[in-house]
Amino acid sequence: MDFSRNCIFIDEAGFDINRRASRAWAPMVWGCFWGRDFGPLEMIDTSSINQETHINILANRGFEYWPIEHVWNALERQIERKRSSVKNLQQLKVALQEEWERPDDGFADRLVHLLRYVVDGVDVSSCFHKYQVLFRDQIGSSGVVFEKHFHQILSLSSILLLQKNYNNDDLASCFVGKSLEVVRSRVKEGLSTYNYGVPYGKMIPILLIVEQVYDRSISREQGCFKMDQAILESSGIEKAIIKFFKKMIETFPMDDLEETIKEDDLKSRFILPIIQSLFDDIDSSNTFYFKISNENNHECQSKQFDISRRRPDGYFRANRNGSMVTIGFFEAKSASQKNDAKKIQYDLVRLGVFGKNAIDIHRLGSSFLIQAVGTKMSFYIMQKKSNDVYIMVELDTFTFPSTVNGIPAVFGYINRIAKIVGIFNDIVKVIDPVQDGQGKVRQSLRSPIIRGLTLPK
Repeated sequence: MDFSRNCIFIDEAGFDINRRASRAWAPMVWGCFWGRDFGPLEMIDTSSINQETHINILANRGFEYWPIEHVWNALERQIERKRSSVKNLQQLKVALQEEWERPDDGFADRLVHLLRYVVDGVDVSSCFHKYQVLFRDQIGSSGVVFEKHFHQILSLSSILLLQKNYNNDDLASCFVGKSLEVVRSRVKEGLSTYNYGVPYGKMIPILLIVEQVYDRSISREQGCFKMDQAILESSGIEKAIIKFFKKMIETFPMDDLEETIKEDDLKSRFILPIIQSLFDDIDSSNTFYFKISNENNHECQSKQFDISRRRPDGYFRANRNGSMVTIGFFEAKSASQKNDAKKIQYDLVRLGVFGKNAIDIHRLGSSFLIQAVGTKMSFYIMQKKSNDVYIMVELDTFTFPSTVNGIPAVFGYINRIAKIVGIFNDIVKVIDPVQDGQGKVRQSLRSPIIRGLTLPK
């Protein structure tokens, strides 16, 4: 069943301004909506309410279901804005009728989608709930292994993780036939419109500069100067890509230093220049920037939600109307830890929970997540699809160079990097508060609970 087309949502509500409910002028109303249409607003004098009234009014038009509660919440907010002009019962009724009839294309759809996530007829919310219940039963019977059950652990925070090269059999079993692949395909198609690229012809001079710096026919400074000239002549994603190459020839050693790169050096010398050159936009009105953490951020401190009180390794910040908000997170492990699956998957779960919390706390449309193991980086975008499903989609994974000698290899996947930058620019950087009529959010799992789940029995 397509909830947004085949169901009629109906409910009653009471409204009051300046007086306690059920007093002289707190009218009761009935209303309903279906698809993109709203039915009439029926008003009832509270003094005449009886059992028959409840049963008969609009009884033949549908059944009661709670998405319409969001309608009442939105209507109440609109009426509250008219408090100064509403002085009596009649004025309140007129105001209610005016707001009810005010057109708002897509409002009903948004309300339904708060309840369920449906893709091409596949009720993802229902399938995802089966997956959560299946994991709950596994917890009681066979226990939890973090490095094996990280998808399931994320599901307890309402996060559906979709990775490119990882198939979760338990998740697939909760979808009928190939319906999970249908969902994957549609999610991918939704992001494929951001298919940005950089003309290779414009990149050939940049490659030549890199080679000249490496063979020392020009100095690093001369190479950076030439790239600065190219930056001045470019714009948009192309400009970000050239900045990316400039930062690498400016910062990286010529060849491998033949020493173990520890996590702090990895973040400050190799990863920070890459991420800042691709994603920073400090001259925009919203001042987007990435920084390595040295403090607990708002999402990390929240006792109600967070997986850990420990700070993330890095985060993306933006200025929204004079207040800084966090729109993305970063976690890193050194290459020497690449075989420690538990630590790596723990970081991935932390990223997911931080990303969800940012969406909930700042009412974002999406959050941006990066996991690095050495210079191999995986990029994710998280989006809230309904009250019960937040999808965390792996966009791509690259191994970035750590030497000037290794930079030419990047040209083989430069358009894939450009696509990530384009998605960040066009989706993640849209930071206006999402108006979804929602109040409470589903809590994220916190570290003590996760540790309790994964301790040996």
